[in-house]
Amino acid sequence: MAECLLEGVPEAGEQIFNLPVAEGLPLGIGGLTDLVASPMYATGVGLVLYGSRKKGQSRFKVGEGSIFTKVTHR
Repeated sequence: MAECLLEGVPEAGEQIFNLPVAEGLPLGIGGLTDLVASPMYATGVGLVLYGSRKKGQSRFKVGEGSIFTKVTHR
């Protein structure tokens, strides 16, 4: 298991949320995995993977008004 980059963060998270906490590591990636195999990159890699999987499912289309207008009309 990886080490959290800041000491005491897992314990603080457990106390604050009263739930178990697990340290995250980037998974499901190829290529230069040794460069991103750290908890420091888990969120960034996760967001990129999520975005790539949802690429064709966007509800917002370019040229249909501002994003503010779209959000407030929903």
